[in-house]
Amino acid sequence: MYKELANCIFKCLNRIVFEATLGFGFLAPYGFCSIMKKMVRLFIVVKFVFLSFYGIAQNIENDTVTNLQTKNDSVFHSTGICKKAKIKPSLITKLPAGLKETSGLLMFDGLLWTFNDGGNPAEIYQIDTVNGQVLRTVKIINAPNCDWESMAQDEYNIYIGDFGNNSGNRTNLQILKISKGELRQTSITQADAQFIKFYYPDQKDFAPNFNNNNFDCEAFLCFNDSIYLFTKNWSDNKTKLYSLPSDSGTYEAHFVSQFYADGLITDASIHKNGNIVLLGYKNTGRKIYTSFVWLLTANTANNRGFSVNEHWKKLSLGSVLHVGQTEGIFLKNDNSAFISSESILNGWLLRRAKLLKIDFDDCFQP
Repeated sequence: MYKELANCIFKCLNRIVFEATLGFGFLAPYGFCSIMKKMVRLFIVVKFVFLSFYGIAQNIENDTVTNLQTKNDSVFHSTGICKKAKIKPSLITKLPAGLKETSGLLMFDGLLWTFNDGGNPAEIYQIDTVNGQVLRTVKIINAPNCDWESMAQDEYNIYIGDFGNNSGNRTNLQILKISKGELRQTSITQADAQFIKFYYPDQKDFAPNFNNNNFDCEAFLCFNDSIYLFTKNWSDNKTKLYSLPSDSGTYEAHFVSQFYADGLITDASIHKNGNIVLLGYKNTGRKIYTSFVWLLTANTANNRGFSVNEHWKKLSLGSVLHVGQTEGIFLKNDNSAFISSESILNGWLLRRAKLLKIDFDDCFQP
């Protein structure tokens, strides 16, 4: 089939070239066309084979849960297949150029907030949930955007994680704490932050090691009166769970546990009923990246604090060429979620930042 298609294409091209050059043979060399025929045939076959195997791999990843390699099997355990979930995100809108590096997502009082990550202005943006346009900008006046990565909240405050650490050499990791009461004053354009500073007790080496360390972080959440960090481990594709108090101060992060995330965790969100989503992406080989989510549930009955029960599922969201580099997620009350992805450059093609939606309602355990 592909041979006949290539022959047909080149018969047409030969005729066009011949007529355009008034039949001068040296301007329409048959040797050139013969070589090009073979190249196109090879390209068509290779592309067909690649897409076939890639599609099979995606279907397998969509339908099957990756086995977990965990430190504590009584806390972390793989579960079955998510059979009825709507796991493919749908596009709400492409985000404006001013949000091309959108990272965290957070919604309270029905308003959706985001920001751009490290090196951008120290500002948070309320955005329209339909067209993605910026409705309001609030500048955090007492903190630079060193490497903001994620947003979380409790009843009275929002939190911004300034703990991005690609090189693993930061000694100024912190979380910004901002009053919701301030942000509810729609006339204000500036706000002050309090600070929760911290360090990892198991980090001894601070030599720069770009994208090859286990002390980067882009995901956290609030639960009761504590904050929980999920690290982005470049070296081993695990994520480590640490806890911190939510009060301002300087703390040693308390190591809780870890599990094999099979990729890089980029955000987290928790529902008040204990349902949790971890967002991420992974390199599946030869720089082919796919996005994914882990679905889990907090053990809200644990008197010792936060832990996770046995219901874990990993679901693929598809290629980053379709959904973008997924960086922010917010889980809503109905177990649907907003997802934001930053813009990426694919060869010469710029793929804009996006706001997406997805429904996880059939995925969580009843």
